[in-house]
Amino acid sequence: MNLKVWDVREKKVLAEKTILQSRAIGYLEQLPGNKVLVSFNDKKQKVIIFDEKLEQVAEREFESDPTPIKMRYHFSGVLLGQTC
Repeated sequence: MNLKVWDVREKKVLAEKTILQSRAIGYLEQLPGNKVLVSFNDKKQKVIIFDEKLEQVAEREFESDPTPIKMRYHFSGVLLGQTC
């Protein structure tokens, strides 16, 4: 699983990071302050928050089903997790 930050005006990659060596199903959620939340499953559920340079800001692991948790940001600052 790879993440890339693109500058579409100049058509170049600003940052690139490999999160997981294998392919995985996951979700991205935009957060305020140029941050992005990535949720994916690698035997355990992982949620990682990155800044605009793809430097890790926070990480959390959960014991859950193999289905990735879909995270939503609420304007009040709360992160909501939804599973199937």
